[in-house]
Amino acid sequence: MAILYPQIKQFILDHNGQYPSKESNDDLEVKYAYALAKLRDLRARRKAAENGK
Repeated sequence: MAILYPQIKQFILDHNGQYPSKESNDDLEVKYAYALAKLRDLRARRKAAENGK
């Protein structure tokens, strides 16, 4: 998923700040949306683990 991050960033730039949607008809956009959601979840879990130490 982290490998998709540069492509997700480019998608957002190309679409005037619009984030990829899980509801899109474009399979690639949906893939980006799920990858972005997973990356956000992993970041939140890592931050929670660091704060719990």
